[in-house]
Amino acid sequence: MDVARWRRLPGAAADLLAFVALTGFAGWALGFLLVDDLYIFADNPGTYTRLWWLIEQAGPGGLLGWNPWWYAGWPEWQFYPPGYGLAGLALVALSGGHLSSVQVYQILLFGAYLLPALVAFLALRGLGLGRAVGLTAGFFLLVFPDLYGGVGGVLIGMLGDRPALGLVPLAWWLGVRVASGRTPALSLASLALTAAAIVLLHPFRLWLAVLLVLLSVLLLPGVARWRALMACAGAGLLGLALAAFWLVPYLVQSSLATPVLRASLETLPFWLFGGRLGFFLVFAAWGMVRAAVAPPRERALLLALALAAGLTLLWMLADWLILVDRLGVVALDPIRFIEDVYLAVLLLAAAGFVDLLRLAYARVGSGWGVVAAVVATALLALLVFQPFPGWVNGYRPTPGGEPRFLREATAAYQLDRLWETLRASPGGRVLFTSSVFRLRQAGGNVPTYLMALTPALAGRETIGGTFQHWAPVAAFYWYGLPLPGVMAERTDLKDDQTIFGLPWRGMDEAKLLAILRALNVTEVVATEYDVWARTFLDRSPAFEAVLRERQFNVYRVRDYLPTLVEGEGASARAEASGGTVRIWVEQAAPEASLLLKQSYAPRWVAEAPAGPVSLEPDAMGLTRLRLPAGAGYEVVLRYLPGPAERLGLATSLAALVVVLVLVGGSLVVAGRRLSRVSVAPEGAPTPVLERR
Repeated sequence: MDVARWRRLPGAAADLLAFVALTGFAGWALGFLLVDDLYIFADNPGTYTRLWWLIEQAGPGGLLGWNPWWYAGWPEWQFYPPGYGLAGLALVALSGGHLSSVQVYQILLFGAYLLPALVAFLALRGLGLGRAVGLTAGFFLLVFPDLYGGVGGVLIGMLGDRPALGLVPLAWWLGVRVASGRTPALSLASLALTAAAIVLLHPFRLWLAVLLVLLSVLLLPGVARWRALMACAGAGLLGLALAAFWLVPYLVQSSLATPVLRASLETLPFWLFGGRLGFFLVFAAWGMVRAAVAPPRERALLLALALAAGLTLLWMLADWLILVDRLGVVALDPIRFIEDVYLAVLLLAAAGFVDLLRLAYARVGSGWGVVAAVVATALLALLVFQPFPGWVNGYRPTPGGEPRFLREATAAYQLDRLWETLRASPGGRVLFTSSVFRLRQAGGNVPTYLMALTPALAGRETIGGTFQHWAPVAAFYWYGLPLPGVMAERTDLKDDQTIFGLPWRGMDEAKLLAILRALNVTEVVATEYDVWARTFLDRSPAFEAVLRERQFNVYRVRDYLPTLVEGEGASARAEASGGTVRIWVEQAAPEASLLLKQSYAPRWVAEAPAGPVSLEPDAMGLTRLRLPAGAGYEVVLRYLPGPAERLGLATSLAALVVVLVLVGGSLVVAGRRLSRVSVAPEGAPTPVLERR
C-alpha cells in the first residue's frame, strides 16, 4: 500500500501545481476583490443587500421568508436561486460568526470567479482527457470575458450563475462514472448533490449537465446504456428532491412574478460573435478534428461537447420561435442558455489548443526546432491571454479614477449625508426616481445600483433604485398600469423618462401623489442625472427639498404622514414586523375594505376574532383586505408556510436520508476492503483494489 501511495504522488503533485497555477492567476486577476469593502460595480450592491438581509437579519428562515425592504415587500429568496445565500450562511457559521456580511460577499465573489476553473481541471482530468486539457480549460474560463458565464458576469454581481455553470463539468464527470459503474453508491450520491447545488445556484444550468451526461451515455463505448440511463436519471431525480424545499414553492408560486426577457432573437449573432467566443471557436474546430482520430472514449467525450453546443443553440431558437413568439411562454428566457454554448465551446477549445501544441512538439527535433516550438507556444498563449489584462484593468480601482468600492464612493459622493437624511425621516418608504446611478465625477462612467444599499445603510424600505426585479410592484414602478405580462426591455432606459407609466415631462401631480400615498412613500430621491424628475419636484408645491447635493436631491412629500393601511368604510392603524402585520380596526362598516400597503402574496394568512378576513391583490400588486363589520377588533396577518413549502421540505429531508444511506454504505464497503488488505500475511502480494 505504501508503494502504491508513493507512486501516486507525482500525479498528486501535478494536480497541486495546477491548482496553485490557477489560483495564482485568479489572485493576480481579481485578487483586488478580497478586501473588507464592498465592490459596487453594476448589480453588486443589490446582490449584496439580499445576502445582508439573510445573514444579518433573517437567518436560514429567510430563504422562504418575507423580505420587507424592496418594492413593498417580497419573498425575495423564494424567487431567486438561494445557492449563494446558503454558501454565505455556511461561511458565517464556519468562521464562528467572525466574518461580516461584506467579507462573506467578497469571498463569494472571488470564489465565483475561481471555482469553474478548478472544477474544469478536476473534471476533465477525471474524464481522461488529461491534465493539460483540464489546465487549459481552467485558464480559458479565467480569461473568457463575456457577460453570461464569463468573468464579466462575476464582476457585475451574478453570484449564483457562474458557480452553477462551473459545476456542470463535475456533474458530467460524475455522470460518466455512474454510467461506467464505478463506486456506484458514492457516485450516485455525489451526482445527486451536484445536481441539487446546480439547481439551487441557477436551475437553467441543469440543461447542459443533463445534455452532456445523456450524450456521453449514448456515445461512450462499453456502457450498458439502459442501466446507465436509469442510474443517472435516478441520481438527477434525487438531486431535484434535495432542492425541493426551494424548488417546489418556487414552481407553485412562480406565476406571481413578472418574467423578464433580456434579449431578442435578432441579438443572437452579437452574443455569439460580438465578444471573444469567435476566437475560441477556432480551437474548438480543431478539437473536432482531433475527435475524428482520437481513441473511442476521447472521441465520444469531445463529440458530446460539440453536440451539446449545437443542440443548445437549436433549443434557444425553438424557445424564441415557438415558446416565446407563438405560445407566449416566457419563463425560460432563451438568452440565458447562451452560456451553456460558451462552456461547451471553451472545453472543446481546450482540447483543440492542447492538441495543436502536441502536434507542434511532436514534429520538431532537438536544438532550434525546440526553441521554435517554445516560441510558437508563447505566441499562441499570448494571442489567447493578451487582451485580458487590459480588459480587467477597467474593473480594478485606480488612483484618481471612479470609485469601485463603497468606502471610496461614500467619500467621493458624500453618501453619508444621504443616508443620515433618510434615517432622520419619520418613516414610510423611499422612492428613487431612477434605478441605476452612474459614477462620473472623475470623468468615467461606472454604472452601479448603489441605491439598492439603502435598507442596509439607512434602514429604510425602498421603491426603485435596484436592478430589474420580478415583484408586481416593481413592474408597476417601471411600466404603470396595466401591469406588463413580461418585461422585455432594459428597464434602466426608463430612468428620468417615465415612472409608474407617467411621463416626467408634463407629470400629472395628482396621479403621482395618489400613487405615492398608496405605496406609503414619504421621501423621493432624484440623482443629478434625473433632470426632468428634479425639474418637476423643484417646481411642485407638494414636495419639499430637505437635502440638495450635486449628486442627490432628497424631497419630502408634504402633508402626508406614513401609514400602512387606508380604509374604505373602515378606520384602522397597523404595524409590521418581519412576517407579521397587526391591524387594529377601530370601526368597519358592512363590506368595508382596507388597503394594506404591502405586496400581495398568497402565503399571507389573516386571523380576526370578528370573522373571516379575505385577502386579494389590487391593480398595483398591493394587498386589499375585506373586513367583517364591527369595531375595536384586531386582525393579525402572518406569512406562513403553505402546502408547497411543507411538501418541498419533507421531500428534501427524505432525499437527504437517502443520500446519507448511500454515502454510509459506500464508507462501510470501503472500510471492509481496507481491513482485508491490512490483515494480509507478511510477504503476501498486495491485493490490487479495483476502482469501482
